[in-house]
Amino acid sequence: MKNILIISAAFAVFAGAAHAQEARVSLRGEDLTTIESAERVYEKLETAARRVCRAQFEQSSVALHHQRTCVKQALATAVAQANSPTLAALDDKRQKRVELASR
Repeated sequence: MKNILIISAAFAVFAGAAHAQEARVSLRGEDLTTIESAERVYEKLETAARRVCRAQFEQSSVALHHQRTCVKQALATAVAQANSPTLAALDDKRQKRVELASR
């Protein structure tokens, strides 16, 4: 298992940004086979994704749309890096909840 996951603003190229934003999330001491640990890690990942995506698109005229897409993609990439079925199931559940809420 990886000890650090990297969250990056995946839209950097499309936004024409000179510098991609990035954050590192430590997994030290976490056991991603438990739902409690997966929830803690997911919260850290989501917070980091929001921070880097907000920084990436704060100047954009359509910032909110880009930020949401960026967060979703950054989370998906980080969850895949973790290679944890528990974290992947949690991500799937949360993404479905977000999709239902946006309808």
